[in-house]
Amino acid sequence: MNARLDGEALRELTAPDGKGRKLLDAVIAESALTARGFNRILRVARSLADLAGRGAVGETDIGTALVWRGHDLQ
Repeated sequence: MNARLDGEALRELTAPDGKGRKLLDAVIAESALTARGFNRILRVARSLADLAGRGAVGETDIGTALVWRGHDLQ
C-alpha cells in the first residue's frame, strides 16, 4: 500500500516517532538527501514497521532503512 502513497498521505502514515525524526533530521543535515531519497527512506521504514507489527515508525526502522538505502550512520 505505501508504494502508492505520495505527498501528505505518505508523510502522515510514515511519520516517525521523536527519536526516529531526530535521526532522520541528523542525516538530512549531514548529507544532501533529496526529497525523493527522503520519501524512499520513509517508505522502507514504514514497511519495516509493518513487518514487525509496530504501528509507528521508530528509530530502529529509520536506521535500518538508511543503512539499506546506502547511508553511513557513523
